[in-house]
This record gives sequence, C-alpha cells and structure tokens, in this order.
Amino acid sequence: MKSTIVRLAMAFALAIAGSLAWAAPASAANQLGCTTYGCFEVDGWGSGFGIWFQNGDIMRVCDNYADGWSVVVMATFDNTTKYKWHTGGSAGDNPCTDRSFGNLPEGSHFYFRACLGKYSLNQVNLDSCGELKYATA
Repeated sequence: MKSTIVRLAMAFALAIAGSLAWAAPASAANQLGCTTYGCFEVDGWGSGFGIWFQNGDIMRVCDNYADGWSVVVMATFDNTTKYKWHTGGSAGDNPCTDRSFGNLPEGSHFYFRACLGKYSLNQVNLDSCGELKYATA
C-alpha cells in the first residue's frame, strides 16, 4: 500500500513538472533583463534594464541612474547580435526608449541582456551585463 502511494505521488509530481516545462516558453513572451547592478533607481549606480514586449516586437530600454553610462540591450538572433541603446539619460519623467527589431517572425526566439556602455564610442562594458534572458516574438 505504501509503495502504491509513493508511485502515485511521483506520477503526480512528474505530471506537474511536465506541465510547467511545457508552459515555460510562453513565459518568455515579455521578459525583463537588468544590468548586473540592478534594474531600478533604488538599486543604485549602474541600474537599468531592457524589457521585451512580444506584442509589437518592442524592446524598452531604460536607464535608471545618472552615472554617465548609457544602458544598451544586446539581442542575439540566429548568431547575429543587435544593439539597442537608451541615450536620453536618466533624468526626466521617462528614462526609457522604445526600440524595434522590426517585424520578427511569430514564434521566433532570441536571447538578450542589458549592459552599460558608452554610446558615443560604441563600446559595451561586458562586465556590467546582467544575466541572459530568453524571449519569444
């Protein structure tokens, strides 16, 4: 009797785990990726982020701290990396810029990460890049 209960519990756990794994790609629709220093002004120096909006294929790039660096999102599509910058500084009511990657094929996947950089020099500080995020168009 005890082994039957254990088997049923394991089967139930596997069924739930399988359903969560199946649902994981849908969670990649709208993704937030922060610099290694954090996302928001309260996180302090170097904070900023990129957030992917699947509806409209928009990457919002936000710089949340006046630190002299721009926030840049590096996105990789089929071994090609594209850069989207917020160059307007962190001051004002909206420290964000909406950027487009064009009309991406529905269901296509890519990876991105938010970093700090110097736009005028076209340089990205790779040590500032946050974790790699997975997104779906």
